[in-house]
Amino acid sequence: MVTFPDPMAVVATVKAALDINPNIEVVARVHRGREAVLLRELGVKELVSPEFESSFRILKRCLNIFGVESPLGTGVGENAAGRRGRGSVR
Repeated sequence: MVTFPDPMAVVATVKAALDINPNIEVVARVHRGREAVLLRELGVKELVSPEFESSFRILKRCLNIFGVESPLGTGVGENAAGRRGRGSVR
């Protein structure tokens, strides 16, 4: 897992890791499309965008607040204590 906020550090780390072991599975943080393309070309199969993940979480919370049953799975809209509803912001 490579999670540096600096895109060039992510790319350099992935390259070095794959040079050492070309068979490893890499999960990497990505911010922009061009980095995603480069990391995919290097062989990264799992890319995580913090912006996308937080947007997804906000959407799930909104669905819960408005009482919409989410097709996104269990645990949708749970707060830090595991209760449904308007919990504390994480």
